[in-house]
Amino acid sequence: MNENIKKCIFHMPMGLSVNPQSGSELRPVKMIQAFRNLGYYVEIISGDSSARRSKIARIKKNILQGNKYEFIYSESSTMPTLLTDNDHLPRHPFLDFSFFKFCRQHDIKIGLFYRDAHWKFPLYYQDIKKWIPWVTIPLYKYDLHMYEKLVDILYVPSNQFMDYFNLNIPWKQLPPGCVSAISDERVVANEVYPLQLFYVGGIQLHYEIVSLIKAVNSTSHIEMTLCCHKDAWDKYQYLYKGDLCDRIKIIHKNAAELTKYYQVADVGCLCFKKSEYMDLAMPIKMFEYIGNGLPIIATKGTAAAEFIESNDIGWTVEYSVEAIRKLLNYLEYNRAEVLEKKKNVLKIVSNNTWEARASTVVNDLSPFGTKKG
Repeated sequence: MNENIKKCIFHMPMGLSVNPQSGSELRPVKMIQAFRNLGYYVEIISGDSSARRSKIARIKKNILQGNKYEFIYSESSTMPTLLTDNDHLPRHPFLDFSFFKFCRQHDIKIGLFYRDAHWKFPLYYQDIKKWIPWVTIPLYKYDLHMYEKLVDILYVPSNQFMDYFNLNIPWKQLPPGCVSAISDERVVANEVYPLQLFYVGGIQLHYEIVSLIKAVNSTSHIEMTLCCHKDAWDKYQYLYKGDLCDRIKIIHKNAAELTKYYQVADVGCLCFKKSEYMDLAMPIKMFEYIGNGLPIIATKGTAAAEFIESNDIGWTVEYSVEAIRKLLNYLEYNRAEVLEKKKNVLKIVSNNTWEARASTVVNDLSPFGTKKG
């Protein structure tokens, strides 16, 4: 391999999705491509523990032979690192962290995105066998212990995320990114057509949006398109069916099919029922809205709401039918404000792409930063 090529290592203790359907599946794929777009040759360590063992052995050999890697960027699993094989048996319990130690010994800095803290919340204990936390919780804590020892910087979804941890490690917010898909700006000031809302995502558990649906139904003209997986709708539509009307359209489309819906939407929605877990979240859908030029309505008091407020790209509202209805009626007759928020969205797109997120990692970890060459 050409020694002048910039090289980095992407590590994840599980397999990469060929057809990502969720934010947790999409993020690693997008980050790998973003590093490539910045000019890096990316060595990927992923898969089950046997596959990772083989890849680690090859990369160790490369390093010992003088190959230079600028940094390691790792993404955690939602499971403890030791249990990420399909059958959750710890076949190679020291594999990943011993590799991190090897890299530190060879002056390669490590950044790790800590994906999820669901095990810190009551929802983790729902629908699992009672004995499972006795195994998993100590292993989650073991992961954190090893991060403190071996990782140079811990990346987290939001600043609020770290309120639940007391870790002796440098950390930084690294939310999802977006792909800019801005088309010709749709002028919304002083138009007479109904305000068009768009929601994409889950509809169950901590993604419940019943109050949003009721609020839209209670207006006289506002229209909404709700996109979710068909199997989720089949299972949870009972939560919503009594509050639907002909102004609320339900669709089941994949990401590649959503362009025309983004183009006719005025506002993206993140009005979830409040919960400790969702308060910390930075939904990947928020950045898809941003990439498509949509201002956003979000539930007040969440990390997403803080981001929206600090960038002046939308509105935050209490999660109640009355509060949401009042805001929607206001926006229906104040289109100039919708347009102003949209303009603010367009200003921040370039700073929130996946390449921008990868550049943050490079500047934090590489001895050369994002300098060319």
